[in-house]
Amino acid sequence: AIQKSTAAAWAETLLRASKLNEEVKTAAVMSTVNACGSCGQAPPAVVPAGTVVSDPAKEVDTRDFGGRFQCLRTDAKGRCVFLREGMTIIPRSRRAEGPFFSESPLVWAKPSQEPEFFALLRSMERDGQLQSDARHLHAGLVMLLTCSQEQRFRLSQKVVAAKKTEAHMRASADAAKVLCRLPEQARLAWITSAMLRDATLLFAFNAYITDAGENQGLAIYDRCSLFAHSCIPSCRFEIDRDTGDMELYANRKLNPSEELTISYLAEKELRWSKQDRQAKLLRLWGFRCQCPKCEPTPPFNAGSLSFSVNARRSGV
Repeated sequence: AIQKSTAAAWAETLLRASKLNEEVKTAAVMSTVNACGSCGQAPPAVVPAGTVVSDPAKEVDTRDFGGRFQCLRTDAKGRCVFLREGMTIIPRSRRAEGPFFSESPLVWAKPSQEPEFFALLRSMERDGQLQSDARHLHAGLVMLLTCSQEQRFRLSQKVVAAKKTEAHMRASADAAKVLCRLPEQARLAWITSAMLRDATLLFAFNAYITDAGENQGLAIYDRCSLFAHSCIPSCRFEIDRDTGDMELYANRKLNPSEELTISYLAEKELRWSKQDRQAKLLRLWGFRCQCPKCEPTPPFNAGSLSFSVNARRSGV
């Protein structure tokens, strides 16, 4: 009964996500037709790179987020976060400055949760049996065993590696190996290799490290995960080791309609050469950075661009 109810909950979550994706695609097509119909032009096959378009999914919780920020789609980077028109953030002195936004983890996995699984995965990693990070596999297992249906639905909206990419194939192979090594327990019997693969990729592409040393925790945030990377970020973040809360601070004055960015790289890594920065970003997150430091171009500004709906799926 436990196996059936858990599997049914996952099936319902995936069905809900599938329906949402279909609604997004339908809205995108209708919006494009309406936008082009009056002038008799055919809908554009591809929106020019960098064009900002509205996010029809509206999956961002606006209770604490939407008053000052807006989540918009860009053709080049997918969903990104911008300040709303008329909003400005001016950092005060470092001593007096407080975060302009903070958020608790949507899901937080630690080695102390399911420690026997963590030990097994670390052992497999040391023996060269895994290509993926053992922490991501462990966090994926913890997520599958502990998350509520609402958490699962929100996680289903996050970015993961596309099929047939190296990251996707590595996670697929490792998930199958791990399931063969797990003990035969009723609470694990419903987990498939595809479920563990997708859960592993969720942490590989969206998680933040919350602790230092061997006992590193990994947290995924519902809204902070929407912030894009830049090698000259407009914002920085700090994570409270006790609560897991992520706090965002402005590195400089943030102007109305400006995109808000953070760095996925450590501070010392931002001083690396462009080639080295690009190599790590491509290896870990699957994208080539096009920020002003890497590819000097005029910055995106949501207030200076017209909006339309883009049916293309968001990516990293």
